[in-house]
Amino acid sequence: MVDFIIFIKLGESNVKNKLLRELHDNYEGVVASSDWTNGSGRFTTKKAIPENCAEIPIYNVERVLKGEVLKKAKRLIKQRPKIQKLIAIINLRKARNLINS
Repeated sequence: MVDFIIFIKLGESNVKNKLLRELHDNYEGVVASSDWTNGSGRFTTKKAIPENCAEIPIYNVERVLKGEVLKKAKRLIKQRPKIQKLIAIINLRKARNLINS
């Protein structure tokens, strides 16, 4: 007889944490929305936006972002002036806590 059942949640949280880690480590917290994709050619899809992150239009960057992420966003905009939207970590402290836990 089984006294207990163990449920392993492999769903959304692990995938979102993986995406958050990718955004933080590989892209330094800010990436152009056109680079945040899966697939290639006509089979391209947009990746899910992780927790504590948002898709931000360029004209809202200075109002929404602050600190380290704002500096990196400004640098990215300067390097690529045709960018229209960014995927950025809004709350860096919470994001780092999620990554390290």
